[in-house]
Amino acid sequence: MAESIKQIAVKTIQLEANAIAGLLSYINGEFEKAVDARLTAQRINERFSVDSDERIKAHDSTIDEKRELALRRGINEFLKGLLSESADPTVTYYDARRYAELGNKDMALDALEKSVQGRAFHTAFVKVDPVFDRIRDEARYKQVLRNMNLLDTNN
Repeated sequence: MAESIKQIAVKTIQLEANAIAGLLSYINGEFEKAVDARLTAQRINERFSVDSDERIKAHDSTIDEKRELALRRGINEFLKGLLSESADPTVTYYDARRYAELGNKDMALDALEKSVQGRAFHTAFVKVDPVFDRIRDEARYKQVLRNMNLLDTNN
């Protein structure tokens, strides 16, 4: 049976709340909390975008392993792993925003490029979204804008 609008809205809010909690924990230096919140957001996103109970169980069975790996390798490697796992261009756009907020230019640009390639709706706002102010002078950012015909070819 298809999910109701209310169920989808609740999952979306839970996903964003956990993603924001992870970001705030990271900013406050609470790495373990950041990892746990991000894994919870990832679990919600997987359940949100997948119909298969088998895939959900397979994902859930790797949570402890992912947490241990993240704590051993550090937050940047953990975030890179999450970026490479996400195929949804809307998710990668929001990842780009979060990485830009954290000041991680390379990861922000990696996610933004994926999002543009996937033609996510939100990428139409990339030129005016203030979160990308720190990366506007980057050659890769300008190339993203050129690819979207949002920047003169002379720039």
